[in-house]
Amino acid sequence: MENQDLPENSNQLDNFFGISFDAEAWGLLRQIALWAKICALCAFIGYGAVLIIAIFGHKDYTLETEGFSVGAYVRKGGTIAGALISMLIGGFINYFLYRFANAIGRGVKTMDSLALNEGFDNLRIYFKIFGVLLIIFLSLVALGILIAVIALGRRL
Repeated sequence: MENQDLPENSNQLDNFFGISFDAEAWGLLRQIALWAKICALCAFIGYGAVLIIAIFGHKDYTLETEGFSVGAYVRKGGTIAGALISMLIGGFINYFLYRFANAIGRGVKTMDSLALNEGFDNLRIYFKIFGVLLIIFLSLVALGILIAVIALGRRL
């Protein structure tokens, strides 16, 4: 892309790629902000529910050894740890989606392009983190498949 010259008195943060928004675009941005906020809040509520279920959920499994049910507590601790880890990672990711929704909503209300820039920057961070975690997860899955194929090849 070629460099675009901006007027000297223009603030670079205030210029959103020279894009102007009409009334329909502002309405669509308002809807995007609303649904992003709903998605982020539902995710936060879901993480809380998973943690509550992990802590207070009914155990369907027992491993009794001479009157002691040791396995149930180990599994329950693993479930709580897994819920906490997913809550931390998911909460961190969805925090940026929530910030995007707030900034875009504020930018649409006040017609402030700086708030829009801030909101889209949070959306960029959200997708970057999500993308990196997805690449890590898919790499681990591919590694698991490779190990399974090697193990299966050794059995034959």
